[in-house]
Amino acid sequence: MQLKIFSIITFFICFFTNAQITLIPDQNFEQTLLDQNIDSDGILNGQVFTSDINNINVLNLGFNVISDLTGLQDFAQLQNLTIDNLDLSNSSSNLSLDLTANTMLETLTMIGGDDAITHFVEKIDLSENPNINQIQTPGIWPLKQIDLKSGTTDVSNLSINIDISAPLPPPADQASSAQQQDFCIKVTDAAAATAGTGVYSTWTISANNNPYFFSETCSLNTKRFNQESVSISPNPTSGIINIKADNLQFKSAKIFSLQGQLVKTFNNLDAQTLDVSNIARGLYVLVLTSNRGIVRKKLVKE
Repeated sequence: MQLKIFSIITFFICFFTNAQITLIPDQNFEQTLLDQNIDSDGILNGQVFTSDINNINVLNLGFNVISDLTGLQDFAQLQNLTIDNLDLSNSSSNLSLDLTANTMLETLTMIGGDDAITHFVEKIDLSENPNINQIQTPGIWPLKQIDLKSGTTDVSNLSINIDISAPLPPPADQASSAQQQDFCIKVTDAAAATAGTGVYSTWTISANNNPYFFSETCSLNTKRFNQESVSISPNPTSGIINIKADNLQFKSAKIFSLQGQLVKTFNNLDAQTLDVSNIARGLYVLVLTSNRGIVRKKLVKE
């Protein structure tokens, strides 16, 4: 009798363990898993069996534009992650990619388009990833911060590539001192990182056209301000957009296509409104130049 009860209990434990699910609300994310035969139920239903993904070592998220990476946290054995198109501009993540749950991660690759916007992400959090040894994010001009600050010491033998070969806006718009060293690498010991001593002597950083600095806080100062404090509305818009910001004086505005082409320029901004009624429908990047630096916002014209 006891053996029978034990067998029944064991059966239910195994059943519920195997039946545990992970939610994948982004359809493009799940479709990529289906295309790679990772999602074993074969149905686009917003979920996968956790057992399908918790032993995956290599994941390539292909060319589908992904806006929500919920579910990635259950890839417990993930070592190599490649993301081709990530748009977090409409998510609750505040344009931040949090990979701290993927503690086995060794390599992150996110290649930007340089002359086209393929990633809307401003921050990557790798502060709880002790095995990370390679971060490849060249061509992602919206990216402004990588968090590598751990509770004890930073990782060793780390290679970082944050090159930008075709930045937006053009270099002429980046002449002000407010745009110097705009990229922050958050570390445990900023002084040692800046001097290249200790564990940081093993780091290799490639940052062509993308001046960076080390910080233990990556806090804002007079040269670096919170771009989230600037908002535009309505967005999407069919004509007039309103710019809302505190204590900022805007000097000019430029609208770029996703291919990096200048579509429209506004000079000598007296009022914080822009008329975009004469541009074609589509997705654009609005670049605002203010007295404290440059703000970039995604703009949808309908």
